[in-house]
Amino acid sequence: MYESSIVQHFTERGQRQQGIEYVLDVLEIRFHPSEAETLKPAIETIEDLQHLKQLFRSAVQAPNLDEFKRTLTSMTNGQ
Repeated sequence: MYESSIVQHFTERGQRQQGIEYVLDVLEIRFHPSEAETLKPAIETIEDLQHLKQLFRSAVQAPNLDEFKRTLTSMTNGQ
């Protein structure tokens, strides 16, 4: 039982890190690498995988970086 919770922890941790990288990649492609880099510390505070999924969707769909920042701010303030 203990072993499976360790495996689950590292699996979730890996998924979280991958999700963060995906969000940053999309921001770099859509906007500008330096802009994405400035948001990295805030994005890395997101722990919940569902929130990362929503953030990824926002990175893809937001009409501009300010709109993405609003989504990010609402998630980081709500945690």
